[in-house]
Amino acid sequence: MKGGQKEGGACGLRCSWKGIVLITLLLLAGSGLYAASPLPQVDTVSPDAYGSLWIEASNQFEVQGKNECTGFAVAYVLRHFGVDVTGRKTYDAIKFKLPSGRVLPRGPVNELRRHGMQVQVYTGTLDTLKARLSLGYPVIVVTGNRLKWMHYSVLVGYDGPSRELHIYDPEMTEDTNGRAPGNRTMTEEQFLRLWNTHLPGFRHVYIVCRPQGK
Repeated sequence: MKGGQKEGGACGLRCSWKGIVLITLLLLAGSGLYAASPLPQVDTVSPDAYGSLWIEASNQFEVQGKNECTGFAVAYVLRHFGVDVTGRKTYDAIKFKLPSGRVLPRGPVNELRRHGMQVQVYTGTLDTLKARLSLGYPVIVVTGNRLKWMHYSVLVGYDGPSRELHIYDPEMTEDTNGRAPGNRTMTEEQFLRLWNTHLPGFRHVYIVCRPQGK
């Protein structure tokens, strides 16, 4: 009888530990999903009718440090809306960083919202991306190569006849665009190759934001 009680007690202890482990794993999984969210929505915006377009607004082309592109891309967009920020301070303020310094999607979304922005993460086509830019707001784009690297930059214009995109790339140490907007120009073919990323959940992703009420 006593032996049976001991066995039952041991079983209860094992069951309790199993429950704790299961709950811990579920919490960790939930935290991971939250950090990786929001998942991009398919963009259904109507394609724009402009052959060429660019954002006409002065801004700074700051140069990022290692793996700091998220903060510098977010800061560029915030400055466009009149928020006085720098890329480094914005990067330091962003949460959800990996040990490498790279930032999960929740990081830039939360930081933009902290400054009063409405934010939406989309997946779409080059046409829907251009359509979002035609609304007058710079668009953060996510490029990369599987898990090897990911990069945040900002689309600020495009030229239909030449099939080129004008981008603010925080990795660029000099402005190679001259009078064209941004500090880097890419052909659509080049951009599409990098925008694909070959990583589920991150293909053709872009972040659109605007001040609340607009």
